[in-house]
Amino acid sequence: MNLAEVAHRIECPTYIVGGALDRVIPPGHADRLANAVSGPVVLNMVEDGTHVVNNRPYRYRPDSADWMARQLHV
Repeated sequence: MNLAEVAHRIECPTYIVGGALDRVIPPGHADRLANAVSGPVVLNMVEDGTHVVNNRPYRYRPDSADWMARQLHV
């Protein structure tokens, strides 16, 4: 089993971050996951981000923290 086979069962809010310059996991995988999940989803594709966007953390961390705060109603 892989995530593609069960992604449609994900119903909880989901935040996906990916790097458009990722050479390990093609950016299209994040797009496919975002389209496959059933629940609300935010896809943050960092245009100059590499694998796991470690080279540009400031481009997604504030947004992901704000997203989490909204989910927790804090």
